[in-house]
Amino acid sequence: MATTQENIAENPEETQPALDAHGQLHVTEQRIDAATGGQLWIVSLVTQPDPGLRIRIPSQAHDRQQILKTLTDQSEEVKLHLVKRPTDQCYEVLHAEPTLPDAKRAVHDEEGLVYTRTRELDDRVDELFQHAIQARIFAIQAKLLNDDKLFGPIVAHAKDVFAAQMQALGDMRATDVLGSLFDHGVGPSLEGAKTTYADAMMGRQLTGKGEVERIYYDSGIPLGQQIKVPEEPAVWAATVANYALQRAVYDYMHAFMCQTVPGEDGVPISFLQRVEANLVMQRLLYGFHPARTSADYVHLGTRLSGRLISATLQGVVCSMGGRAANEDYDLVTPNTAAPGRDEHGRPCSLQSYLYDKAYQAGQINHYADHEKNNGEPCDYLKKLNAACQESADEYVAAKETAVARATDRAMANGRTRLSDPGKLLKKMLEEFATAEKGLLSIFDEVEQSPPLIF
Repeated sequence: MATTQENIAENPEETQPALDAHGQLHVTEQRIDAATGGQLWIVSLVTQPDPGLRIRIPSQAHDRQQILKTLTDQSEEVKLHLVKRPTDQCYEVLHAEPTLPDAKRAVHDEEGLVYTRTRELDDRVDELFQHAIQARIFAIQAKLLNDDKLFGPIVAHAKDVFAAQMQALGDMRATDVLGSLFDHGVGPSLEGAKTTYADAMMGRQLTGKGEVERIYYDSGIPLGQQIKVPEEPAVWAATVANYALQRAVYDYMHAFMCQTVPGEDGVPISFLQRVEANLVMQRLLYGFHPARTSADYVHLGTRLSGRLISATLQGVVCSMGGRAANEDYDLVTPNTAAPGRDEHGRPCSLQSYLYDKAYQAGQINHYADHEKNNGEPCDYLKKLNAACQESADEYVAAKETAVARATDRAMANGRTRLSDPGKLLKKMLEEFATAEKGLLSIFDEVEQSPPLIF
């Protein structure tokens, strides 16, 4: 079994890949994870035995089915995309797919073999996928910061999330009563928290003493898994309202990233397929992945974007003085267990690295200084997001260069023919170009059809 570990905490400016840990795994034991009820593997690296390495199979039905089906259907090696929270002892499987032999990695066109798509090239493309998703998330955030009309449907969705989470935590009041509580009864000290995206992302809620604090959550995880229910009703309501706003933003961004449009044959085309099509169009790749299906791209994009959106939203609240509600679900605070290091050797996450880079470059001040000068949170977040988006675009360009170099090495071992794309490839590229227009137009549809977003 082959594995690639996603290192969210990497220094993106270095040449080291985001998926940078490779090795052969041997499963030594399978058990049920007492904490989640999911399947847990105890594994060791074949070259460096370590019985303490643990991999948790997701409990979500769709993700679990995709991963276990891949593992049981393939007699050959399987590639696992793994992530690990700094405080977690277990790795989580984001995605699984067969590790193909060279014979099944051949890319052809009308004239025959073009080249063999090497494992190195696959890794470079997967790294680009992560940075392209992150850049896209910052672009979505820029839209939300610059157009308050887009926030209305998010607040409406947050009200539904609020009611559902209150009921899940034991509140038996009717949904409409809880909706009214969300609209009017959370507390005067939190007035304006639902006005704009920037106000909502300050993460404001109440302490047991009635003071305002700033807290962030892992928006992709139910609230009940992250905290104990506060005893004071006002604190409880404010806590759930804060989570609901963050979760609603997460759902909005995730729906956008997971949006697909039908191709000519009705098969859905997703964002990651568009990214790969752009590589082929620029001739940084000379053909599409020989084995990935549309469903593979959709699943990989869904899992990667969910992880990166959660980290991005946490980074926003953290940048304005917020802290994690539960450190076990903290994706952004520098931690001594984090594998990434900044230029001074300090542990960092991607979000903390981007924040420090923007601050060192003079693109932002610390939010406490901005707030002392009566600065608006929206102005601050616009500057921070612009700096992060600029960095993200640079990283995408760097990863495209890495793909091109890996392609050159792959071509050197195969048929070094640099011809124009054939008719079949041109037809596919035209289809992706049409799909791209559909993917880019979703913001224009928000006001007309909010149900499409959630």
